[in-house]
Amino acid sequence: MVMASQMLGQAFFRAGMYPQCYSLFGGERRGAPVVSFLRVDKEKILLKCEIKHANQLLCFDESLLNPPEIKNVMRPGSQILVCTGKGPDAFEEFKGFSLGLINALAMAYALEVIEQVDRDFGAHFGRKYGLVEAVGLEGAELVLVTTATITSTARVALARLREKGHRVGLVKIRVFRPFPTRLLRKILEPVPRVAVLERNLSLGREGIFCSELKAALVNSDQPHQVQGYLAGIGGTNVDTDLIERVVLDALGRERASDEPIWITEERT
Repeated sequence: MVMASQMLGQAFFRAGMYPQCYSLFGGERRGAPVVSFLRVDKEKILLKCEIKHANQLLCFDESLLNPPEIKNVMRPGSQILVCTGKGPDAFEEFKGFSLGLINALAMAYALEVIEQVDRDFGAHFGRKYGLVEAVGLEGAELVLVTTATITSTARVALARLREKGHRVGLVKIRVFRPFPTRLLRKILEPVPRVAVLERNLSLGREGIFCSELKAALVNSDQPHQVQGYLAGIGGTNVDTDLIERVVLDALGRERASDEPIWITEERT
């Protein structure tokens, strides 16, 4: 709860607003309710006290929702977002509010469900896919991480590079949310260099898969040099020559850049 308040405050600050957040803690025991307040304004905030009549409420535990109390502290028509596995019928007492429901807890079990569905699919049809596909990782000096259709072209490019003596492996990520952190950390543990080639750009930062992969590997025992590459933006072609250039660039770098590297197709 405290971290969520701080994250929201930082987001508003980066957007040019003035945030003020603080928390109130219950008894010093595990499971004690915690309340966090966040004020946001276009001007500096001088008021320092609890928020008595909020415009928005985030509730991480539905058991803490007390309808009479909520009606006393929330403005009519204000927004309430509740983490729950229940449907709207379970919250009839909150009809006067703009209610949003999200089952964030289900994300904790999603990877297990995906893997079970994959096993069931394999049992019925004789083939399965997994969360991640890894090829040629044994003894690899670099692994190219891809997603979606770029992978098919990458297979051909990497086969050519291996014929030329480069020890390069390939990893295809099939699931983004939840991100398969533990599996990727295990697969990439012995690999010193990682190149992430993708079409997905987070404006002002880098490719979304690259950012997630860096976060997944940050606590690994083995340090990794992770470099992000962007290609195919706007439907431009990503061919085998382009992918070879990505791999050779990554192999030749002494250190990774904090910024993504844009790779464009060579026109003749």
